Amino acid sequence: MSEEEKAGILFVCMRCGRKTPLSELESLPEIKCICGYRVLKKDRPPMVRQVKAI
Repeated sequence: MSEEEKAGILFVCMRCGRKTPLSELESLPEIKCICGYRVLKKDRPPMVRQVKAI
């Protein structure tokens, strides 16, 4: 992954909802939010994919 792709990835804290870029998380010794919570989820666009049935 290039640096530009890493900069675009955001993670959301499940407790406080703060969005943190991957580049900032990599610079920390532990992967956790500034509130101290360690459960993060990847922020995804609100796009729904529809697949046709066969």
